[in-house]
Amino acid sequence: MKQISLQNELRFQQGDALKENDALSVRGAESLGIDKSEISLSLNRSLDSGLALKYLQPGRPVASSRALCDFMLSGLKYVFSVHPGPLLCGLPTSFYAPVLQGRLIYQIEYQYVWPHAEGNVKGQAIEPLVK
Repeated sequence: MKQISLQNELRFQQGDALKENDALSVRGAESLGIDKSEISLSLNRSLDSGLALKYLQPGRPVASSRALCDFMLSGLKYVFSVHPGPLLCGLPTSFYAPVLQGRLIYQIEYQYVWPHAEGNVKGQAIEPLVK
């Protein structure tokens, strides 16, 4: 997902024309704080599953936008299942996160919140993927 996001950013900056030298590489992904071995394993899994495709130039995989979007729409809920907990005070998340305010329309009985001592919104607690 980070790769597609960075590719889209590059396209936007360069008028929708990615040049060969701008292709993302293991070295470029290292700047995101990911270890080389993790990147290699992830790329191999992505190529095996079809989330990435081998580019015309050897050794330069590219993300398959279609497969990734299909995975996000259909499969993500199975990989990261959410089990709302009790009503607590916390920070709004999911559809009620400040970044998504007014962009998504979704109706649930209580907001989803990340439990936090300084949170000022009451809602059903869900645990963040990474703490």
